Amino acid sequence: MDFTPHAQSDVLTYVITLTLAQRKWMRDELRKARAEVLADSEAFPRVLFALERLGKLLAPKESSLGKFRPYLLELAAESPLASELPSTNRSFHTPAPELFRLVKDGRNDALHQGARVRHLSDTAVRFALVLEDALMNLDIDDVRVGDLMVRDVTIAEPWYPVAFVRQRMLEYAFSFLPIQTGGEWRLISDLALAKYVSNCSNSKRTERLSATIETAIIEGLSTVPSVQVAADSEIKCVLVQLDHCPALIFDDERLVGIVTAFDLL
Repeated sequence: MDFTPHAQSDVLTYVITLTLAQRKWMRDELRKARAEVLADSEAFPRVLFALERLGKLLAPKESSLGKFRPYLLELAAESPLASELPSTNRSFHTPAPELFRLVKDGRNDALHQGARVRHLSDTAVRFALVLEDALMNLDIDDVRVGDLMVRDVTIAEPWYPVAFVRQRMLEYAFSFLPIQTGGEWRLISDLALAKYVSNCSNSKRTERLSATIETAIIEGLSTVPSVQVAADSEIKCVLVQLDHCPALIFDDERLVGIVTAFDLL
């Protein structure tokens, strides 16, 4: 890690220049926090904890959200969402300093009184999005698909009951799940699953929900071929191959991630 002098008031402190690995890790932490808040608006503190961890990475000598402000905003400035776009499209974008102020000022109410949690959650998510964009706003030639992919891929095993795969899709809002069948990696879509379990009588639906995915495929559950790319592939090369389906990311023959157009926005 590089330590760069950073002047704040009359005190010389040090701000860390994040490595690519740290940027990726912190981006993933912010993503997880956003996902929790979107699922439960009262999970607002989860974003605060992620912001504090990022602040501590940037300024190890500081210890509170307020003290992290200049460092977080300096990082946020690497994204056009921080000030450039708000300056010309204020009705659509809020400047990063204002987002930070709203998050910090509302913190006590959110944590101790439960007031305005929904609004604060929305503000925290927007500030997190600015920081995520800043963290990965690198030269496109330096970024590989492995840097942006979602790790810990949830897959559908052939022996899983159809009902369990349906449950996973609903729980995590997945549109596709990878499955290895016949020695080939393919994708099960939410549309294919809906057609399989819903286009029949109630008794038949129960039977189909109880069946294994392997049996369901034999009986007509459709799967589609998957786009497969190496983790060190350039983003522009992956974008050419993507359509409405995600791409599966491999390290040699090992599945290590999945990426959708959403992840590359």
